[in-house]
Amino acid sequence: MANSPFDRFRLVVESAPNGIVVVDRKGRITLVNHQIETLFGYTRAELIGAPVEVLIPSRIRTHHARLRSAFGNQPETRPMGAGRDLCARRKNGTEFPVEIGLTAIDDAGREQDDLILATVVDITVRKKSEEHLRHVMRELSHRTKNILAVVQAIAWQTARTSTDLADYEERFTNRVDALTRSHNLLVSREWNGVAIEELVNAQLAPFIDERHERIVVHGPDLLLKPEAAQSLGLALHELAVNASKYGALSLPSGKIEIGWTVNIDAVTQRFQMCWREIGGPEVEPPQRTGFGHSVTTQMVAKALGGDVTLQFVREGILWQLDAPASRLFDEIAALAAPKQLDEEECMSPDLLRGQRILVVEDDALLAMTVEDVLREAGADTVGPAATLASAKALVAEDNLSAAVLDIRLDSDEVWPVARLLAKDGVPFVFLTGQFDRTALPAEWAQRPILSKPARPMQIVGALALLNEGDLA
Repeated sequence: MANSPFDRFRLVVESAPNGIVVVDRKGRITLVNHQIETLFGYTRAELIGAPVEVLIPSRIRTHHARLRSAFGNQPETRPMGAGRDLCARRKNGTEFPVEIGLTAIDDAGREQDDLILATVVDITVRKKSEEHLRHVMRELSHRTKNILAVVQAIAWQTARTSTDLADYEERFTNRVDALTRSHNLLVSREWNGVAIEELVNAQLAPFIDERHERIVVHGPDLLLKPEAAQSLGLALHELAVNASKYGALSLPSGKIEIGWTVNIDAVTQRFQMCWREIGGPEVEPPQRTGFGHSVTTQMVAKALGGDVTLQFVREGILWQLDAPASRLFDEIAALAAPKQLDEEECMSPDLLRGQRILVVEDDALLAMTVEDVLREAGADTVGPAATLASAKALVAEDNLSAAVLDIRLDSDEVWPVARLLAKDGVPFVFLTGQFDRTALPAEWAQRPILSKPARPMQIVGALALLNEGDLA
């Protein structure tokens, strides 16, 4: 039982939630509690009688001894090192930030026996939290200034090409709204990036009533960097504005196909994206170009370090982007599988309309299935060819748009057919059951490979990206 004042004092010290060290006027440790053992890794036996500087980093021990002596000459209850960052040292040599409160204890009025009680609090977690908050504030300031700069640029560029105040207000408001949609997606993912399909849907949503009837989207699940999402979002907005006024979205029958892929086998991995309008009115190149044209070509190309082509084909705009994947994504190696779409989306009869596609496959049932898939997407099929000889003959005698090639035909490999197609400038995709991609000849390293069993939307989506030979 704690009967004496000293026993009661020891009980209070031992039950304290913070570390407590008591030292005499010579700086020798006379008492510690369990929390000090936990914080510093010493046992009581190791600390009692040792100089308190054993708990201080060696580089400041001399300075600490002088400060301790000064406190002994004018003792008062106060925090130690007010305004300074304090650091303690564990037995294993590691250091950690602390807060220390000092209290002088007068023992029976005898000055030589006066003691100093120090409460020690480990503030590592708080320091990390404060540093994180400072980082967040710096990042917020940086992003806010960037956003304001972008808005300022949009305002200036829009003013240059607007015909009057009403035209300026409409264009400027719509562009700021497009920027807001991209940023809302970033905020929803805590600024870690934006999924491409989410970005496409968000930017096209204001221009369509029913996505599934007007938009066909296909490509792998990829998370864009914040800067890339902002640039690509503005480009998609401008393409959608143009399509709604002059292109595919200006007619009830018009549709838009948007696809993307990443070549993960090339030395420099490339991201490729295609916007193609279907069923729109016949269009002609504009007589003059404005800010929207600059955004979809020059701005996005510079922002992503890539190349952009913009063509005014009969049914609408055909826009392609080719850029280093590293400029758009943080993690390129861990690409997800192609996005799984609804069958009716990918089996649109317009998606491959007008295409003559060769099927090279030695399994009769699979060949028939691939043919049916392509026909439902609007293509005319050639073949199927089950041997190298028949495939070569079909390549020689037919005007092909694309091809689907099984890599192994019985005991043969399809490379001779692939070379004939490449010579004629016909794009193709490989479809195979089991094949080591590393064994693919270097000349085909950039060709897409679909693994069996491939879903219909994967086959159609891969071929759609080969349209016009732009993503072959």
